[in-house]
Amino acid sequence: MSSKEFAAVNQEIWNKLYKGQALTRTAVRSVPDINGKASEIVEKNSKLLRPNSNILELGCGHGTNLLELARSHKCTGIDISKEALLIGESRAKQVGVSIKFIESDFYHLPFEDSQFDCVLALYSLQFNNWNSAVNVFKEISRVLSKDGYLIFKIRSTARDMPSKYKLLDDHGLTFISYEEHEYGMTYHHYTEKEINSITSDFHKVDLYEVMKNYAGEENGKRAWWVGIFRKNNK
Repeated sequence: MSSKEFAAVNQEIWNKLYKGQALTRTAVRSVPDINGKASEIVEKNSKLLRPNSNILELGCGHGTNLLELARSHKCTGIDISKEALLIGESRAKQVGVSIKFIESDFYHLPFEDSQFDCVLALYSLQFNNWNSAVNVFKEISRVLSKDGYLIFKIRSTARDMPSKYKLLDDHGLTFISYEEHEYGMTYHHYTEKEINSITSDFHKVDLYEVMKNYAGEENGKRAWWVGIFRKNNK
């Protein structure tokens, strides 16, 4: 399956989720709370950025992270869901900040080279097979300026697998999920070795694994890699 094909599946599902359809118990956790705060990863690492930095978020949803960052930075968000972006545009207008929202996947970024000081990608880069993941990280490197930061949170192979899935013939752990709201989505779960390989254009500032267990829930272990990388000076 090509990135274009699984992007089309993802787009349909996320539009339904942001319209409030198909919100099962686990789906509610996947859709950001419209009243939520910016991720603690953003708050913890925002000190790395100079004032008025040019920031791009991949998979921005309805813009919770960017609403906070836009108070002191120039912000652009892309998301595959038009429904999410419409909510984001309304929220930005309500709080009086300027954010550029673009409907797009992240497999071929619609930007010039060396345009951004920081690329933020939380919970989005797992929507890949291995080949498209390699391409996405190259695209991120391309649009980042010299010394620019990449901050991400992506699924780890330590995470429990869904109850129903189909493994794909691919490098590492790539599969199509057939569970609840994820039905038909293509995922890649990453090892530390894979992350080190795929970030060869970057200097590693920090990389660590976080886990959470949902007690009493089948396949309830969740695990992610949190990475802070800086583009190499080449």
